[in-house]
Amino acid sequence: MNNKKFTRFIVLKNSTNSINALCCLLFAILICIPSLLEAKVTGVCSNCHTMHNSQNGSAVAYDFNETSFTKTDTPKDCLLIYSCLGCHSATTAATWQDAITKAPIVFNTSAPTYGVNGLAGGNFYYVSGTVDDTGHNVLSNTDGTLTAPPGDENTTGITTDLTCAGTKGCHGDRAISGSLAAIKGAHHANVGGQLISATTVANSYRFLKGVHGYEDSDWQATTSVGATPDHNEYKAGTLGGTESTISTPGGNSISGLCGECHGNFHGSADTNASSPFIRHPIDLVIPNSGEYASMSTTYNLTVPVGRTTVPAAPSATVAAGTDAVICLSCHSNKLLLLPCQRHYDCYCLCQFNQQECPPP
Repeated sequence: MNNKKFTRFIVLKNSTNSINALCCLLFAILICIPSLLEAKVTGVCSNCHTMHNSQNGSAVAYDFNETSFTKTDTPKDCLLIYSCLGCHSATTAATWQDAITKAPIVFNTSAPTYGVNGLAGGNFYYVSGTVDDTGHNVLSNTDGTLTAPPGDENTTGITTDLTCAGTKGCHGDRAISGSLAAIKGAHHANVGGQLISATTVANSYRFLKGVHGYEDSDWQATTSVGATPDHNEYKAGTLGGTESTISTPGGNSISGLCGECHGNFHGSADTNASSPFIRHPIDLVIPNSGEYASMSTTYNLTVPVGRTTVPAAPSATVAAGTDAVICLSCHSNKLLLLPCQRHYDCYCLCQFNQQECPPP
């Protein structure tokens, strides 16, 4: 990311006391070798924080106007150098991870040239113009069509003021107002890999409190369904899904998270747990009989399935009778440039016939 600078300094005081001298030496080693401090986040504190927003007579913090970074004399909450969006943005198309903080990039100011339309979670570049239906929008150009989440069964109070985390966002503790307050401390206690506890923000899938899953280590910057599978794994519910509350994902599933804001589209009461369905079912195990018997068993990154039991490692196969259709099966990052009505067509083509989706 451009203009990201940090300063490291050590003050060693002469001492005749050998114990004090040894302590100073150990402190110096810790500061000079960042890897020793990289328990949960990468690098030294000053990569992300500034004590006084001042160094050598200049401000340290940056504002990001969704185009470029400029230094600001106004301190940021939690002694941070950047906002959530600023930390996870880049002004180059090829940058998928910040070189200093190692933060994954979710907004490139030009079309991302890595992955497929960016990382697994999508990229705000596509909503930075006028294409509202390519994703959620935390940018300053508010949605021109919607004034509330579709299917807002839980009356979230969200209008066009979507945030990264908190009561009006996806990440963090969604019972807490404000992005930073809702996610505070999680970066310092982050847990990766198989996440099946989800009792805190830090041990939940992608800081989505309450959601289980398996985290791919590079956010699907690289992927594979070959001999060494390389991708996220998503938790699915069963029996059509458990109803979500305004801040608790039903069944600890990724679709249950969607159901917090789009509740009319999730849960057996809103879809029916068996045919005839009144809405497209999700968190419902794929039958292993009838027309589904001919379904491909190869995992398809374009149309991911959910696992009713989160695996300890990614799998390259799909198992009818065990795995389930989830929201992301149709609303995946790979399909974001297609009109919504085309998503289902692509799901059928990709998973059942192993054909590629037609271009948008």
